[in-house]
Amino acid sequence: MIDDKMILFIGLVTEGATDERFFKPIIKKVANELLLKESTKTIDIEVQYIASKTGTSFTDKVLDVAKRGYKDYGVNMLVVHTDADDVKSKKAYTDRINPAIRAVEQHNEQHNEPCCKICVPLVPIRETESWMLADKELFIRFIQTNMKETDLGIKGNAETFNNPKEKIKEAIRLGRANMPKKIKDKLKIEHLYAYLGASIPVQCLENYESYRDFKNNLRKALQNLGFL
Repeated sequence: MIDDKMILFIGLVTEGATDERFFKPIIKKVANELLLKESTKTIDIEVQYIASKTGTSFTDKVLDVAKRGYKDYGVNMLVVHTDADDVKSKKAYTDRINPAIRAVEQHNEQHNEPCCKICVPLVPIRETESWMLADKELFIRFIQTNMKETDLGIKGNAETFNNPKEKIKEAIRLGRANMPKKIKDKLKIEHLYAYLGASIPVQCLENYESYRDFKNNLRKALQNLGFL
């Protein structure tokens, strides 16, 4: 701390490589919102994606990142992402999130090696791509179409879609079908992650149960660290 200014270093480990492009700006925006509304302190926020270098299981990867995140970047907390791959997050918590958190806690209890102590679960219902459809108007503008949500097959709460990633791919295909081939084929789903993550207002995500769960997890972590 310098005077009354603090720095919050948030680590991020994701299920897939493209997920971090979307979640890095989302996490920073949510943290900023919580701090602006609920803290009187001046706090700078840095979000650092950390790729796992070892381990094959989800737990091993999270533990590896928790150790390196603290050692290499000094992260205060680690956001742990995994998709629910289901209509509820319960199984993802039971099978992946909770065992990973227990492994980090046990490491801190049994070893003197520094390790990030606080994990913040981030579990989108179905998959990351459901969050990417939180602002349909933004999505439609980005794929450059005049078609409506119904015509693109994306009307409704994206957390109820069985396969939101495929929905997005199909919406891109439909929305750009009448463009010249050289233009329409230039836009792929991988081009959307960073743009939508940076551009979606977090208020648009408030209708998602999984977003509210993450926001609550982040609030608790900030409270535990004394930032709130």
